[in-house]
Amino acid sequence: NRGVEITGESQGEFVHNTLIGNGGDYAVYATDYSTPEIMNNIITSFQNGVYYENESVTTNIQFNDLYNISNEPYSGSAMHSMIGNHFNTTLTYSGDTVITDIFANMNVNPQFAMPDEGNYELQLISPCINNGDPSIIDPDGTGSDIGAFYKDAGIEEDVYGCMDETACNYNAGATLDNGDCT
Repeated sequence: NRGVEITGESQGEFVHNTLIGNGGDYAVYATDYSTPEIMNNIITSFQNGVYYENESVTTNIQFNDLYNISNEPYSGSAMHSMIGNHFNTTLTYSGDTVITDIFANMNVNPQFAMPDEGNYELQLISPCINNGDPSIIDPDGTGSDIGAFYKDAGIEEDVYGCMDETACNYNAGATLDNGDCT
């Protein structure tokens, strides 16, 4: 069970996607001299994140959020040694900070609106807002968001989340309870 398999000397871009796994083996699997750019994606709930097998080391894996990956977020012979080594501090749209690697990849909860109902839009507290590739501009004129759905900066809306302060997934920024408390 793979999200995307790229083989046979393929090139191109894999940009602005949201891949939600159900425990499949790899989210992105690139082999056979393929050299895709993997950028601005949210990848969650796979056994392994990105596998990149090639003759030369890649730096084409940037501005991604790999979250809830049970084994290796990044693997393969072409993986740059600094991909996945999170030590840079990055400011988020909501004013928080996250730790990223030198290619701005992160490993944090993307804060989807209502994932149990299949709503993978970003909440206003999402670390993925405006933290994508800065050379790409979203339709609202701000820096690019990570994932398939951008958040329009001009829209103020309620933040869905667990509002039960005793729950382990309590969201202090939530204004509407999404019924997802655990």
